[in-house]
Amino acid sequence: MAEELLELDYEVFDRQVENLMAMSRVLATEIEDCSMQEMTHDLVSLQTKSSRLCYMADVDYALQQTEISHVREEKNKKYHEAFEVLMAKHVSPTIMRIVEDDIRNYTAALHKYPSTLPNLSTFLPRLKELVMADGETGWQTTLDSIEANQALFAKKLKLTTFPGMQPAERFWRLFLYYLQMCYLMYHFRRTSKLCGQEIEPKEMGRLLTAAIQHYALSEEGSKELELLMAKLKYNSKNALLSVEEMQDAQKILLNEVPDSLQLCYIKHTNNIDSLGQAISKERFSNDDLAALVKVIAKWQMLESQIECILHPKASEESIYNEVFHTNMNGKAVNLKELKTRIERMLTDVYKKNQWICVWCVLKHHNLLRNTQLEPFARQMMHKDWFGGISEETRIKGDTLRDYTGYFTMYDYTRWDTAQFNAYCEMHHKTKWSASLFNKLLHTCISMEELYEDDNWR
Repeated sequence: MAEELLELDYEVFDRQVENLMAMSRVLATEIEDCSMQEMTHDLVSLQTKSSRLCYMADVDYALQQTEISHVREEKNKKYHEAFEVLMAKHVSPTIMRIVEDDIRNYTAALHKYPSTLPNLSTFLPRLKELVMADGETGWQTTLDSIEANQALFAKKLKLTTFPGMQPAERFWRLFLYYLQMCYLMYHFRRTSKLCGQEIEPKEMGRLLTAAIQHYALSEEGSKELELLMAKLKYNSKNALLSVEEMQDAQKILLNEVPDSLQLCYIKHTNNIDSLGQAISKERFSNDDLAALVKVIAKWQMLESQIECILHPKASEESIYNEVFHTNMNGKAVNLKELKTRIERMLTDVYKKNQWICVWCVLKHHNLLRNTQLEPFARQMMHKDWFGGISEETRIKGDTLRDYTGYFTMYDYTRWDTAQFNAYCEMHHKTKWSASLFNKLLHTCISMEELYEDDNWR
């Protein structure tokens, strides 16, 4: 099963951000003119939309932390500035005006406009005459469709009656909306700040590996890799591709590397960590980096095929696996060695919830092809792995799902107390605490040392 990556449709995200800002301005500017019912409906809609965007914003922040080049930098700056102005000039003054009016008992001063509904069956023919009086035919299809269905509407439809919302609920929704808007303003502040931070050279290799894996597992990437192999086999005179043919194909890939990154590619293709450190010193565009990622994914696929031919036993999977990558950076993953490393980490597992730290460390090292918690728990409890552990530390997917959210969205090396507290408050994580945060973080750090310690006894 493919890796369950955090995903966000940025076209939808941007559109919703723009819509929320526009609707917030409408609420602020029409407060003098709308009726109580209009304001109530607008408020419910705004509070619902801002709530959804707060979740999308957390995904956005998690995704931006995994990027080598800041592709959202301009958007972050634009929304940061727009939210600062929107909150200062429109939303905050409107909230204060509504609160002050209520204190002075002016709430009833909102207009009570009469509400009327046309008689559809009789009004529709008249409307068609009016709309198309000058020979206009563009409305014909829509009006004909309404006319064809109006009888059905009249028989089966009973219009919903919207009772008035109690003042307490209206203020509750109003304050929720305001807090959510503040959270979104804070979000664009933090993403703007993130884009101004330099990525540490040693972190570049890890992020580059993640980007390559993401591309290879994506629909676009998997098709591109399949096409490359199909072309090579089509042009080959042999039934099976030889090592020489694949090595020649690797050399040709240099032509697809942007000029700005060719020297780095030539020097460090065999070592992703070194390549990451090298490109961190270069100036390149987002398009250049995307092109490099595609080339390396192709190079690594060919390298893994070469490894299978030269070292067939090393590539054989001799242990049950459904969640881990079997190849990383063109080399076969030794699952038995990985099991040994995880076994070291289990010396820090005294409670079931600490298994989430095992998952976090493995995810940090880009080892999880499938990041879903249920398959991970199932594999860890398999007889080939750690099925014989004590009942007190045996897990299921539900055991780990209690920590879905902050702990699974963000790399543990980026966990931050202030951001954790804000996340808990925004998403009502009442069972999470500062002590839990500290315990899991310290456990992850300890497990990292055990995972990396090749001299461990």
